[in-house]
Amino acid sequence: TGRDTFDYCRDASLTFSPTSAPFVKNPNFGTPSPTEYSYEYTDTGVICPHLNETNFQGPAPLADGSNVALQFFAYGDTPYDNNLNGNKCIAPDGTIQFPCTLFDCLLENTTITGLPLENTCIYEGREYDCNRDHLIPYMNGEIASNKAAFIVHVGDFIKGSDFASNSRCQNYTFASRKELFSLATNFVIVTGDNDWNECLGYNVTANGGDLRDLWRESFALAAPFNQFSDVFPNGNLPTIERKTTANLQGDVNPEIFHFTTDDIAVFGLNAVTGATYIDTTTINEEWVE
Repeated sequence: TGRDTFDYCRDASLTFSPTSAPFVKNPNFGTPSPTEYSYEYTDTGVICPHLNETNFQGPAPLADGSNVALQFFAYGDTPYDNNLNGNKCIAPDGTIQFPCTLFDCLLENTTITGLPLENTCIYEGREYDCNRDHLIPYMNGEIASNKAAFIVHVGDFIKGSDFASNSRCQNYTFASRKELFSLATNFVIVTGDNDWNECLGYNVTANGGDLRDLWRESFALAAPFNQFSDVFPNGNLPTIERKTTANLQGDVNPEIFHFTTDDIAVFGLNAVTGATYIDTTTINEEWVE
């Protein structure tokens, strides 16, 4: 799922109930991609568009569930809200200032280095609201109804920039997203380049650093992301195992995880776009082995 900078939640007349085959939801959006195994997910009456794409869940399960081994939600690239409706920051007294006048939260990537790392921008706008008020409650409801097991966010919960230059990565945006994602049931997240190696000051020769440590503390080691709370539809409550033991090089990577359910192994790896420290190692491979 994702976002659109000029559109929030579309009218219910443009949404459909799940179907067993992909279809064109609206001529303005073209053919869904991928076309083979997707269908329109939402029956809530609203969707949160992502650059003229829409939200899908698939493949469509048969009525008896015989073609489903493990059903879960995967989504990412949201929320960004680097626009006027997301122009919010935290004032010195702890309140939200909107529009923000303390910092220029609306800087584009070409000038983002002009935003100091000590900024308090939180980028909470319509996309954030749509996650909080519609997407997450919908997914939680499906989990509560035993129609899905867990939710994984596949990274990029803030707008990205160029390598090691994104000053949108800071305590306040991470705290904002942690609060948002804490509303979700059985939620795990993997790293995205926007919130990892594009963060200001990223050092490709080191496994750690202030912002990577903050990411790990916020979204890997902290509750509720460190363990599942609700049993899966099969009655299991898997234990999330994280890479908290150092390898021979002394690297600890709790953002990498693994769990099993009904002999199905699920891995969350650190494999973002662009140059990273992990690319120079065999950390991911060692974990899978």
